[in-house]
Amino acid sequence: MGLVKVPASISALFTKKSSQKTQIQEQFADVFIRIGKLPGEVAIHVKQNSIPSVHHVRRIPFALNERAKSQLDRLECLDIIEKVTTPTKWVNLIVAVEKSDGSLRLCLDPRELNKAVKRLHNPMATFEDIAANTHGQNKFSKLDTRSGYWMLALNKESSLLTTFGTPFGRYKYKRVPYGIKCAQDEFQRKMEETLGNLKCASIIVDDILVSGKDEEHDENLKVVLQKARDDGV
Repeated sequence: MGLVKVPASISALFTKKSSQKTQIQEQFADVFIRIGKLPGEVAIHVKQNSIPSVHHVRRIPFALNERAKSQLDRLECLDIIEKVTTPTKWVNLIVAVEKSDGSLRLCLDPRELNKAVKRLHNPMATFEDIAANTHGQNKFSKLDTRSGYWMLALNKESSLLTTFGTPFGRYKYKRVPYGIKCAQDEFQRKMEETLGNLKCASIIVDDILVSGKDEEHDENLKVVLQKARDDGV
């Protein structure tokens, strides 16, 4: 309505920050567009004497079949899942969720498997931890890890535990699927192993808070992004 006038100095500051952000995104473009893969493999530990569960295929509405098959093919191309042609002790359910944009999300429904899974109970950073780590800093950036759990590769035995049935055959996850009870603990542990030694980075589940004082912040951000590039984040 023309009631608020933005001083030229403030406008120039926002323009400068926007330009710096664009430059960093261009310099580390590969980090922002890929699905990462952290070093090593993750194991899903199952309680002794657990009774495996094999579920029959849950039918997908006919109208969603084509989109479901397209999504399976996409995940297979991304090396997130692969087909299973041998018998497995566990066969989980899958749920097809229609998103607001019309696309389809396939979610693992491992409710029986989760009853048998043992958690790592990895401690998470508290507010006090983060406040102490960022004391004296005055500039911050927050990075959100893309498809975070999919950055964790499963070992062969654990991969078989995630087998699920579809009208198009059985598949298993090669990466940690969303919905597994131990996923958050394992993800937090691996992220701490990867970035935890950087004093300028605080890890909060799937977010990375980068801090610094004045111009030091931009250099810290580049250090974190280079480490992410090197280690597959």
